[in-house]
Amino acid sequence: MSLRNELVAALRSWDIKLGRKLDDHTSLIKSGILDSLALLKLVLWIEQQTGGKLDPATFELAKEWGSITKILDFIERRHGNRIAEVGMGEPYHAKTTLS
Repeated sequence: MSLRNELVAALRSWDIKLGRKLDDHTSLIKSGILDSLALLKLVLWIEQQTGGKLDPATFELAKEWGSITKILDFIERRHGNRIAEVGMGEPYHAKTTLS
């Protein structure tokens, strides 16, 4: 399963109402889709995926994690080498809609 699909599955498992028209570029934070509890779960999920600790106070959440694409870009920038080392995830290619 690709990292993108794992992220979408995690979001769905947190009882977040994603809606049918949501795509990889839809605002998750500004739209209110991700609330504070979901953001905490997202921090923990990213830490599990990368094997590293995150300090959300060191970056702007709304900017860095504003969409599926931005979250995956964040992981690649901050932890791409770790993901490659442990063989997690597949290359990310933006899709237009969530499946």
